[in-house]
Amino acid sequence: MHSCRGITRAERPQLAAFYLLWLHADQLMRVLSPSNSALRALGDWLYAQTPRRLTDDQEVWGRWVRNSVFSLSATRIRAAIAAELLDLGATVPADQITMLGRDTGGDWMPNPQLLATLPSGSPDLCWISRDPIPVFLKAGWMAADNPFVVREPSGLLMRIIQETRDENWRVLVSLVVLVVDIAAVDDAALSELKRQIKGYLTLDDAADPDPSRSALLDVAARIFGRQSADQEFKNLITDVAKTARFRWPRENADLHSEADVDRLALDLANAIHLFSWARHSETSARMTSFCDLLRHVATIWQGFRSVALELLESVLVQADIPTVALSVWPVLIELKACR
Repeated sequence: MHSCRGITRAERPQLAAFYLLWLHADQLMRVLSPSNSALRALGDWLYAQTPRRLTDDQEVWGRWVRNSVFSLSATRIRAAIAAELLDLGATVPADQITMLGRDTGGDWMPNPQLLATLPSGSPDLCWISRDPIPVFLKAGWMAADNPFVVREPSGLLMRIIQETRDENWRVLVSLVVLVVDIAAVDDAALSELKRQIKGYLTLDDAADPDPSRSALLDVAARIFGRQSADQEFKNLITDVAKTARFRWPRENADLHSEADVDRLALDLANAIHLFSWARHSETSARMTSFCDLLRHVATIWQGFRSVALELLESVLVQADIPTVALSVWPVLIELKACR
C-alpha cells in the first residue's frame, strides 16, 4: 500500500488508484506465493508492514475503492466470482453455494458478510465491486420476500426497522451495524433510526455489560456524527463516563484486557472515533474532535485516562505535523501533566 500511496493523491482518479492497487497486489503475489509458502503468516506480516493511517480514508481512497480492496474477504471474493459466473450462464457448483450461505428451512440465506449494502461509484464492469445479492436473487437462490434483497441503503434500513418492531433493541442495532451503510442513508431514514434507539441511550443499556452495547454506541455515534449533533453525543458519553466512574472508582481501564471496565472503555473510545469520523468536516477538525472528546471523558472518569493517553500517542503518526500540533499534542501534554 505504501508503494501506491504516493501516486494516488487527490488529483489522481479513484479508478486509477483501484487499478494500481490490484496490479500491485498481483505482482506481490507472483513474487511471494510459491506453492509451499504459509500464505496466512505472510499476509499477517504484510499487513503489519503497511499500516493504514486514520487520514487515508478521507485523503486518498474513495469509498468504493476501500470496499474493493481493503474490506475484501475470502467470502466476498467467492461471492463476486459466483455472481460473475451466473451472469455468464455458468453453473456454480453446489459446494461453492454452500460456502456462500446456508439453507434456513427451505430459504437460502447468504453469509452475513454479503448482506451489507455496498458503496456506489464503482465502474459498471468492475466485477469485484458489484453487489452479488441481485444476481443471486435473479438466479433463484434467494426468495423474493427476503428482506435483504432490498439493496438501497435507506430502503434496507427502513425494512429492518419494520421487521424488528417486535424485537428488542439488540436485534435492531446488531443488524444495522452488520448490513447498513449509515453514511449512505437519507435524512428521513436516519431520523427514524434515531427515534428507534434514542430511548435506550438514556437508560443503563448504554453502560451495562452487554454483547450488543458496542453496537448501540456504534449506531448512536454514527447518527450523531452524521447530524453534527455534538451536544447530544457529548451528553451520551458524559452519562456513560459518570456511570463508569461510580462503578469503578479506583480501577484503570486497559485496552488490552477483557474485564467489564476495559470493554466499556474500548466501546467508548470506538464510539468517539466513529462520531468524529462521521462528521462532515475536514481531517483537522475530525482529529480535534476526537482528541477533545477523549480528554472530556478522561476528565470525568479518571480510570479512562490511561486509555486516552495510549490512543493519543498512537495517533501522533496518523496525520501531518501541523494537524498533530493543533489537535493531539495539546491534549496529550495536558493529560500527561495530570498523572
